[in-house]
Amino acid sequence: KVEAGQPKTPLACRPMWWGGMLCIIVLNTSMTLAAYSFADASLTIPFAGLHICFNVGFARLLNSEIFTSRQLGFTLLILIGVTIVLTAGNHDTVVFRVSEIEELFQDVGFFVMTLCILMLITILALVSHFHFDARARCFASSALVGSIAAITQVTAKITSENLTQAVGGDAAKVFSHWVVYVAMFSLMAAALSQLILLNRALSRYNAFVVVPVYNSFLIVLGSLYAAV
Repeated sequence: KVEAGQPKTPLACRPMWWGGMLCIIVLNTSMTLAAYSFADASLTIPFAGLHICFNVGFARLLNSEIFTSRQLGFTLLILIGVTIVLTAGNHDTVVFRVSEIEELFQDVGFFVMTLCILMLITILALVSHFHFDARARCFASSALVGSIAAITQVTAKITSENLTQAVGGDAAKVFSHWVVYVAMFSLMAAALSQLILLNRALSRYNAFVVVPVYNSFLIVLGSLYAAV
């Protein structure tokens, strides 16, 4: 703990922070891409709800954060909801070729959904910066990260499908399509933005608030986006 009057240790000098970055950047990314090779995004994205359940224990253990019985109750409710979704969801995996993904990118429904998410991101960014109420800024900051994470998850699924086809022997054909580069650029931009904004939100607000809101927006928007 930092004594009163002494400056806090910079994030880059904290081993805990580097451990978190390892989990987020390396482990999470590699395991997410691997999961998308075996199942649809509409089935794998709801697994993000488990982050909330684990967050309860780790936030208390590592950050000494205090939680209420109401937060525990809502966490249990989320766990039950994730279990129901995973049990009743579609377990059939649909494999998309790069040409089919290119057609999906040009679909009106996909375009409208993308536009709606980008508009939501813009509104949440403005609220998180300029709203007078700290609770509104906390909610908007958390929801902003979750909305961007939805784009990260869907573009990760698309990139996984493209790389799987490329590794299968169609590399020249795959990388001749513009959609491959759009998906990869969007994935990197969204993932980097998600990482920066998540760190900022967690440094300003309680993890018991940030993580559930973040994951809720990720699950709902990510599942809807993947369904489109």
